Amino acid sequence: MILCGAMATFAVVWVIVFYLFAPPKPHWFENLLAKRRKRCKPPEDPLVVAWRKGQCPDCGGTEFYPGPEGGISKNWKCANSECNSRFNVTVAMGNLCWVERI
Repeated sequence: MILCGAMATFAVVWVIVFYLFAPPKPHWFENLLAKRRKRCKPPEDPLVVAWRKGQCPDCGGTEFYPGPEGGISKNWKCANSECNSRFNVTVAMGNLCWVERI
C-alpha cells in the first residue's frame, strides 16, 4: 500500500516538473505553416515579382484569362495575343506561393 502511494506521488511530481520545466513546443499548425513556407519560392523569383505587380513577366501585360483550377492552384493565360504565356499560380492562405510556366 505504501509503495503504491509513493509511486503515485512520484508520478505526479514527475509530471508537474516535466510540464513546468520542459521547453514549450510549437503548435502543430505553426509547424505546418513553417513547412509550407519552406516549399514556397523565394519572393525574389522574377515570376513571383511580376505576378505580384499584376504584370506578365514576358510582355508586361496586365490582363489575364483564367483557366482550369484544381486544389489550390489556378492556370492563367496572358491576354496579349502576341504573348500567350501561360502560368500555374498557387495561392496558399492568402499568400502568393508559387508561379511557374506551363
